[in-house]
Amino acid sequence: MANLDRVVGSELSERCWLWQGAFNSGGYGMVWTGSKMELVHRIIYKDTFGKIGDGMTLDHLCRVRRCVNPNHLEPTTPRENVLRGEGPAARAARSETCKHGHRHTTENTRYRADGRGRVCLPCQKEYDSHRTTRTLRQRRTV
Repeated sequence: MANLDRVVGSELSERCWLWQGAFNSGGYGMVWTGSKMELVHRIIYKDTFGKIGDGMTLDHLCRVRRCVNPNHLEPTTPRENVLRGEGPAARAARSETCKHGHRHTTENTRYRADGRGRVCLPCQKEYDSHRTTRTLRQRRTV
């Protein structure tokens, strides 16, 4: 099992086990394994429950990045992990309206071909109209 001497609250409990060692820039605990630096929560999860599936990431259900309690971790796809969070992408995916108040419905929303979000068709129509008007004005002044 991973060395837990740098964990606060590591007695078997439902509380977070807070890592006190080194961190990466994202706030996740790191430890040197002899050949490379690894994420502590992944090491402890594998020691406790076994392999993490290919292409899977561990979601901190407690939302505490310093936590290495394996009972607070759940394997998910990277997409699901992001959408469960509180970042801009997650908030945008959960929103029911665009930033101008148009509701996201099947009639007025399309999904980008690259899979990176959705487009509000009323907003896109207005943008295209302004762009066309601006282009026509520029041609007249030339």
